[in-house]
Amino acid sequence: MINKTVLILGCSSDIGIQTAQKFLKKKWNVIAHFNKNKKGVDILQKKYINQIKLFKLDLSNPKSVMNFASEENNLIHGQIINISGGE
Repeated sequence: MINKTVLILGCSSDIGIQTAQKFLKKKWNVIAHFNKNKKGVDILQKKYINQIKLFKLDLSNPKSVMNFASEENNLIHGQIINISGGE
């Protein structure tokens, strides 16, 4: 069985954390994006240590986005959910 993976942009928000929990409970792997607030995703990582990977990314910085895309390209074989807000 192939593990399913979801990338959640904006995972540190309340909605992002709840969304991640739904996928984690269904045994999905979660790639959890945060920018400044790491508290909520840290709690998820402690509970689901083998299913979640955290990454800090500034979506307003094109270089940061390109670096992430080149590093994580092989990990995303499932869904992408964008919950991140704009300023």
